[in-house]
Amino acid sequence: AVTPPRLREAPRLQPAAFQASGRGSGHWVVQLGAYDNAAIAKEKWFAMARRNSVLANLPVVTSQITVNGATFARLAVGGFDERGEAVALCRAIQARRGQCFVRENAVDALPQRWALATKGRQYASR
Repeated sequence: AVTPPRLREAPRLQPAAFQASGRGSGHWVVQLGAYDNAAIAKEKWFAMARRNSVLANLPVVTSQITVNGATFARLAVGGFDERGEAVALCRAIQARRGQCFVRENAVDALPQRWALATKGRQYASR
């Protein structure tokens, strides 16, 4: 019998390793996606945060961008005073086959207070 190759498990994100230092006001953010509207961005964040408590504990920021006449709602987690902190989180997300990139926080970015309830715990984003 042929044994199938073992798949490497993606590294788990550790909450202590990715504490946003700026409490939501840091200069750097990790963009998680851009969606047709803010409602979709919020729905996507809830789905991501349910799978990853690290994201659930980081400050969420949203902003808008217009590309070729189409407006998108950008979803990011922020509060990083150092670019390297944001890069480390993005690399960990990518190691779990997620998509992200690091950018400077947008001038018009709005901090969100979306709460996620999971297994008796409630996570809030500031």
